[in-house]
Amino acid sequence: MKYHQPFYGVEGQGWFASFSAFSKHVKLSFVCETYLEPEPPSGTGPERQALDLKKTDALDEEQVASWIRQSATNPAMGW
Repeated sequence: MKYHQPFYGVEGQGWFASFSAFSKHVKLSFVCETYLEPEPPSGTGPERQALDLKKTDALDEEQVASWIRQSATNPAMGW
C-alpha cells in the first residue's frame, strides 16, 4: 500500500501498476518507462498510462494482461 492504494512491483526493480477506487469507476494505472502497445486510453505519459473501468464497461482481459506484462518488464517507480 502506498498513497492509500495497492501497488504491484517486481522485487528489486520497482512498481509497475496500481489500482485506485472512485465512486463511479476503478483506475488501473501502469507505471513503466515506455509507452505500452497499444497505448491505454488515458494517462499523461509513459509513467502514468491508465485504464478507467466503470461497472458497465466490457473488460478485454487479454489486453489488460498484455499491459501488465509489458509494464512489469520495465517498471518506472522505485521502491
